[in-house]
Amino acid sequence: MTGASKAWIKERPRLYRGALAARRVGGHLRRGAAVPLRRGLIQRYLRMHESRRLHLGAGPHAIPGWLNTDIRPASLAIAYLDATKSFPLPDASMDVVFSEHMIEHVPYGDGVRMLRECARVLRPGGVVRIATPDLAAIVGLYRGDLSDEERAYVEWFVERNDVRAVGDRPAFVINHFFTSWGHRFLYDRKTLREALEQAGFEAVTEHRPGESEHPELRGLERHGTVLGDERWNDFETFVLEARR
Repeated sequence: MTGASKAWIKERPRLYRGALAARRVGGHLRRGAAVPLRRGLIQRYLRMHESRRLHLGAGPHAIPGWLNTDIRPASLAIAYLDATKSFPLPDASMDVVFSEHMIEHVPYGDGVRMLRECARVLRPGGVVRIATPDLAAIVGLYRGDLSDEERAYVEWFVERNDVRAVGDRPAFVINHFFTSWGHRFLYDRKTLREALEQAGFEAVTEHRPGESEHPELRGLERHGTVLGDERWNDFETFVLEARR
C-alpha cells in the first residue's frame, strides 16, 4: 500500500478502523498458528545447533542459522516470542542475541526486562547486539544551524514518509518519530548503556550498523534496505554491544 493510499484510508474513519481490525485479525491468526509450533521450532533449533544465535524481532528478515523470533511471525519458520515476557528458552543456552529497531517499540520498563532475559539466556561471555533509533540525532534536528547532512535527511524523511509538513519541517520529523510506527521509548546512548548494565551486562561498546568485532555479528542490520538508503540508516541508528 502506498503512502497516498494510506492517507486516503485514514481520512475515512470507517475504512481506517476496518483496515486496523483486519490487520489485528491477521496477526491473531498468524500468532494462533505459530504458538503451537514454537516449542518444536525451539527444541529443533537447540538440538541441531551447537553455536546458538537468537534474533529478536525478526520481522520478514529471518537470518539463516539463527533462531528467528517475532511477536507477529511473518512465516511459520519464525518462532512466536513476546520479548516483554520470559523467553521460552533455557538459561545460558545462547551465544549471541541480536535485535534491530525493536526495543524502541516497547515501554522502557519492558525494554529493561527484555535485556534481563537476554542476559539470562546468554552463556557466560555471550554478546548482545542492539540497534535502535538515535534519540540524539533525531532531537538534534531541532537546532537552528543544521548541517548539510541534517538538512538533506529532513528533506528525504518528509518526502519518503509523506509527512504533511508546513513551516518548521524538523519539528514534523521529530514528532513523526515519536508518534509513528508504534514507537514507545527512544533511547540515547547513555540510557541504553545504563539499561544494559542494569540488566547485568558489561563491556558495552558502540558500533556502526553492519560493523562488529565479532564476525557472527557483522552485516546483520537490514533497516537500511527497508529505508532504501544505507546513508540514512547510519544517520538515524546507533548500535551497542555488551558482554554477559
